[in-house]
Amino acid sequence: MTEKQAYKELQRCLKHNETISIQKLKRLLETLEFEKLTQSNNDLRRQNQKLRRRIERFKNMEG
Repeated sequence: MTEKQAYKELQRCLKHNETISIQKLKRLLETLEFEKLTQSNNDLRRQNQKLRRRIERFKNMEG
């Protein structure tokens, strides 16, 4: 199953509020590399926080 197929299948199940087996859900999430997506999201949040702090520091220095 490709990543695109897994995404469509997961979307379909969520849209129609279907019950799926844990094995099927695991397979879909593995295909979508869910942990990598979660990790990259956390990394982006950390970067965003750092940038916001820098912006605040620059504003404080100017003002």
